[in-house]
Amino acid sequence: MQKAAKYFNVDYRSILNHLNTKLATRKGDKLVLLFSNELTNLEKQELLKNKQEVQNETTAVWLYKIINEELILINTFGSKNLSAKNLKMSTKTITKYLDTDKYYKGLYFYSFEK
Repeated sequence: MQKAAKYFNVDYRSILNHLNTKLATRKGDKLVLLFSNELTNLEKQELLKNKQEVQNETTAVWLYKIINEELILINTFGSKNLSAKNLKMSTKTITKYLDTDKYYKGLYFYSFEK
């Protein structure tokens, strides 16, 4: 599990959250499903047949700031991880304030355009 977390550059808890689910994680430009054991051919065929059911857990982040009493879009990010890296803060902080209408260091975080 630690090797998988290192490979995907995430905490091992992220691997646990995706393991044996239909939640995909992103590696480069591909969505990846994680399983604790090798799938049978039948299970692989079922996944391929129902691939539209696979979900990507990535959440886009819309970053806003109040300027002259108006909510102004500052930036958008394709994921919480990307926004955390660019803003030099943890994804936990972004998750905590996402879609709450509460600001953190003068910034508002939304998963949709306001």
